[in-house]
Amino acid sequence: MQEVCGIIVEWNPFHNGHRAILQAIRSHHPQAVVIALMSGNYVQRGEVAILSKWERAKMGVKYGADLVFELPFWQAVQPADGFSRGGVEALAALGVQTLVFGSEVADFKPYQVLADWLANHQKQVEGAWQERKGPRGDFARDRLQFLYDLCQKEEELKELTIDFQNRSNTLLAFRYAKANADLHSSMRLEAFKREKHYDFLSEGGELLSSSQIRHSLFQHLPASSLGESLPREMAEALDQTPRLGFLASCYPYLRYTLLTHTRPQLARYYQVYEGIEGVLQEAAKTCDTYEDFLEKVVNKRWTRYRIQRALVMVLLQVEEEEMVCFQNLRQPLVLLGATKRGRSYLKDLKKQSHSRYSILSRIGQAEEKQWPLAVRADQFYQQFVMKSDQSQVFGRTPYLRD
Repeated sequence: MQEVCGIIVEWNPFHNGHRAILQAIRSHHPQAVVIALMSGNYVQRGEVAILSKWERAKMGVKYGADLVFELPFWQAVQPADGFSRGGVEALAALGVQTLVFGSEVADFKPYQVLADWLANHQKQVEGAWQERKGPRGDFARDRLQFLYDLCQKEEELKELTIDFQNRSNTLLAFRYAKANADLHSSMRLEAFKREKHYDFLSEGGELLSSSQIRHSLFQHLPASSLGESLPREMAEALDQTPRLGFLASCYPYLRYTLLTHTRPQLARYYQVYEGIEGVLQEAAKTCDTYEDFLEKVVNKRWTRYRIQRALVMVLLQVEEEEMVCFQNLRQPLVLLGATKRGRSYLKDLKKQSHSRYSILSRIGQAEEKQWPLAVRADQFYQQFVMKSDQSQVFGRTPYLRD
């Protein structure tokens, strides 16, 4: 039976830390097919990708992935729990046996034990959470404190060492583990400890994170100046691509939309709720720049990323009913890149039928008719972000490598 490993990624942009994870998978599973499920042109934090999905997938295939599929737009832009569930469910459908991820901790077992316990005590946990909830505050922080308190209270969890402080990758990996347990998936979980130094960096070299790289690029530093944090091909591609901050560059259009819609109209858009539409509209009246606008609307409950996801929905005019509809439909898994080994595995996979997913190698009129939101989102990216005549949808085929 063919061994298959999977990884959920954004690669925004693809850097040498991502390359290291793929190398580690190759080292531990030399005969495995490696499948990457990647966010497309929009990512989980409510931002657009700094480079198109086609370019990022190409880098992944060059450096170790056998198949790169796109996580559908309406799953990629969800809060972390929804993002994790969508990714885990899709990888399971693709035949993945081992889900691999980076983590700040080498021993991930305590986090998996906690995830399994939560899945097996859902009613008890939900009841305790409902009793605990008080005035609206920082939901993410309150939820983590709830988990810490559970570990102190429940006998089966008292011996676990759980710490999410400054461990964003571990927290996301925990959500993968929770989704895997909730779905009763048989996928194994395998953590690779993330390090700052890698064997392909020169002595003393240090890897910048994705957010550090993006920050440097938005400060107009050339990608080629970032040392060995990026593969050469990725640095070259970034230096040839316009990279204005997406929501900042679209702020005039966003502001116009906020000021010309009524509040009930804005409230119909996905992730615009709890009266935030009024806050957004009032800020748009007085703020001339996006950063000023963001500073005025962000608070403990409505974090920057939560606000940004809502703003993307306003820009793309994605209504709640439309988003829910596409989440419940048969899901498209668009192939963005493949090696020869990946194509061989894919040939066998396509012989199996799956009621929930469709594997696509290209998008045409039939696919546009079935999933118009995905096409609309990519066309917006092409026109307003890439400012390019080259389609992000039609006529595009996967990057193929032997």
